[in-house]
Order: sequence, then structure tokens, then C-alpha cells
Amino acid sequence: MLPLATTTYGLMVFNWFPSQVFVGDTFTYFAGMTFAVAGILGHLSETLLLFFIPQLINFVYSLPQLFKLVACCALGFAMRYALQGVYK
Repeated sequence: MLPLATTTYGLMVFNWFPSQVFVGDTFTYFAGMTFAVAGILGHLSETLLLFFIPQLINFVYSLPQLFKLVACCALGFAMRYALQGVYK
């Protein structure tokens, strides 16, 4: 877990506003693999499931867009303009 913590800290330093780096697939796979291995080897399956709850919520939230039931980003654009006071 120490390599994950140090690389995450280094990424946070360079990703602070204004960001200079972009988190790509390599870091995402590395972080996911680290959590999976730590959970499996440490017999922490319940704790590991808690890390995946936000991902499951994101997946369920994205299902209408994946099946083309709503336009992609329609809610995001509406919220952005609503917060700016364009839609009244």
C-alpha cells in the first residue's frame, strides 16, 4: 500500500489547480489492482466492497445514458446552466 500512497500523493501534488498531469489508465489499473490484492490477501472482502459502492452508484446512474434512454450529458448541461442562472 505504500507505493500506492506515494504515487497518489505525487499525483495529487501535480494535479492540484492548475493541473499539470492527467490520470490515465495506468494509474487507474494500478490503484484498482492494489485494492483488489490487498483485499484478497488480507481477507477483507467486506471492506473491499465498501470501496466499490461509489462505482456501483455511478454505473446505475449511467445506465439510462448507456441504453440511450436519455441524451448524454443532458442532466449535466442543465445543472450547469441552472447553477449559472441561465434557466429561470
